Amino acid sequence: MKIILSTFPNERDARDTDYDWLDKGIAACTQIQGLTQSLYKWNGDIINEQERKISLKASNENVERVYGVMFENHFYDTPSWIVIDATG
Repeated sequence: MKIILSTFPNERDARDTDYDWLDKGIAACTQIQGLTQSLYKWNGDIINEQERKISLKASNENVERVYGVMFENHFYDTPSWIVIDATG
């Protein structure tokens, strides 16, 4: 089992992608968290904006499929993508 963390620019995009993962049966559970303030450097500029953090649970076998759906639908060129092994 893996826990995957990422961010989206707004709740609608996060929700639409979460529904897509669940509908395809490649995520077991998703959470959309409240607004978070993100600061990062992009194309030489420091960006300061609000985003929605998401987390989801997926089997080891589905991580690549989750990745594919996220990157085909995501607004950002290089979205945050953190995968944590959840097996104790």
